[in-house]
Amino acid sequence: MYNNYFGFTDSPFENNLDQRFLFFSANHKEVSAALLYFIKMKKGFALVCGDVGTGKTMLINYLLNKLPAAVHPIMIMNPDVGYIEILRYVAGILKIDAKGKRVLDLVDHVKAALEEASRQGQRFVLIIDEAHLLSDRSIEQIRLLSNIETQEYKLFQILLLGQYELSYKLNRPELRQLRQRINVNRFLAPMDATETIRYIDHRLKMAGSGFDACFESNCKNLIYKMTNGVPRSINQLCDSALLACMAEKHKKVNRKILKTAGTVLRSDVIFTPRTHARSSRLPWRTMTPWIAFGAFALILALLWMTGYRGGLGEKAQLFLHGMYPPMLKSAPSVLAPGVHLPVLVPVAPVETPTTERQVSKPQILENKTPSTDSGSVSPEMRPPSQQVEVKALPSEVAGNVDKSSLPAGKDIQSEKQTSAQKEPIIVVVKDGDTLMGIASRFFPDDKAEGVKKILALNPMIDNRNRIYKGQELIIPNTDPKREVPN
Repeated sequence: MYNNYFGFTDSPFENNLDQRFLFFSANHKEVSAALLYFIKMKKGFALVCGDVGTGKTMLINYLLNKLPAAVHPIMIMNPDVGYIEILRYVAGILKIDAKGKRVLDLVDHVKAALEEASRQGQRFVLIIDEAHLLSDRSIEQIRLLSNIETQEYKLFQILLLGQYELSYKLNRPELRQLRQRINVNRFLAPMDATETIRYIDHRLKMAGSGFDACFESNCKNLIYKMTNGVPRSINQLCDSALLACMAEKHKKVNRKILKTAGTVLRSDVIFTPRTHARSSRLPWRTMTPWIAFGAFALILALLWMTGYRGGLGEKAQLFLHGMYPPMLKSAPSVLAPGVHLPVLVPVAPVETPTTERQVSKPQILENKTPSTDSGSVSPEMRPPSQQVEVKALPSEVAGNVDKSSLPAGKDIQSEKQTSAQKEPIIVVVKDGDTLMGIASRFFPDDKAEGVKKILALNPMIDNRNRIYKGQELIIPNTDPKREVPN
């Protein structure tokens, strides 16, 4: 399209096998010389590896043009087939009828045909391009074909060409027999910076121009940087740059046009939305309902495991906190010897009600207060596991209770001497009890206020919705008429 604009007689950067545009770098010259040596000396196996676009196929076509008349190539360009298909193809080239023949019989016929060709001064070389696509089994069986030989030389030469994967595959232990049989092993490398510019200049001269006539001199390093010296990448970049140069009506390609050409060649990567980059994955909108459903199911499972009933059950205690929950660990004891009530260190400031509380001689209150948190059922009607056990607070405890956790007012000792005594009691939490339920039994007129009073005397409770079975709570006695039994 741009040939007339630049005065080209032919398109200089087509990715085809036109031998006029073949350029030999130092590495290409060495590899081609090694392959000609492989053919001339009748070696058994040759291997050529190289990255994509480095010119392996172009080099093989050059080799085919240099073969002696007595050497006949058998080319396989698509080896993504089994060994049987390859063997039948070879048999067809050798004029062998493979129909209905078993594999072993077919191998014998191929060997006989090659021996007959050798007696007539003819030889055959099997060239497999893209050999990295061969399966391990096919590679091993192809190796067996190289056993067809005379005492002097091989009757059937095999040349494998492929990408890096072929080299990795042959390095595995199970293919070591073929690796040991390789007589010629070469790597086809990209060109360096100087060879890259010479390659472009050679192609342009074949089209009737030159590098300096089409590219500005400051483009040389940028071209190499953008292509890494890979011939196929060079062809694509230069072709796109010349087209852009014509569109912008410039005489020569400059650095800006080169960068634009490079962007155009990667436009599918640059401008494709990230959400479509991995189309094999489920889109986010499709996954969202399932994520929400999974989260809801997880919450239900956790609630079932913890036995949530306005608080945590006994199993939840052991599951979340072990046998002894961390929040119930005692501070250094300030109780009298033999007393098992722990005195806990407050972990946060506790709101102190303004109502005065008097703590002196403890008493035992029988659990006969009607319950209001679960209807009109009295404690006597509850199952044994839900009845509240009430203990007396020993007299020694009253003197050792942390005064800082009690409301401001008169001194405890002075309160003992008062005639109107309101003495605290101890309640042992049973399974299924809640703080609101216990407060409703002792403060039926104002459960919320009762909860505040209980929290004030029990600073170890850091969550009003979480109390534990077996936990001992100090409850203020609001009824001075209750008597303490002997």
